[in-house]
This record gives sequence, C-alpha cells and structure tokens, in this order.
Amino acid sequence: MLENYPKVKTIYIDGEKSHNTAVHFNIYTFPAIIVYVDGKESIREAKHMSIGDIETRIDRYYNLLF
Repeated sequence: MLENYPKVKTIYIDGEKSHNTAVHFNIYTFPAIIVYVDGKESIREAKHMSIGDIETRIDRYYNLLF
C-alpha cells in the first residue's frame, strides 16, 4: 500500500525482537501502525484494523502535504 506514497518514510520494527522500542511507543499488542505527520502522532491503530480505513487517512494527509 505504501508504494503508492513515495514521499512517505517507512520504518518496520519487529516488536517481539525490539521489545524496548515497542514499550517506548506504548505498543503492547501487535500488529500496530503509528503514523507521524510533521513530528506529531496522527494515526495509531493496533490489532484489529481496517487497511482501507488506514489508507484513506494516509491519503488525506498525503494530499494535504504533497
């Protein structure tokens, strides 16, 4: 999905291997997605999530900024 947004920087973190990083971001259930816009957390979804809904929200921010 994120291939449609070439200007978005993505980072994948394996929460089970990087436990301290997951705790730092208050992630206690997986999978989880956090999206930052201009340094502020704008989207946070975990466990049961709609990929279509997340894409719609990312698309909105992407069109506003780029």
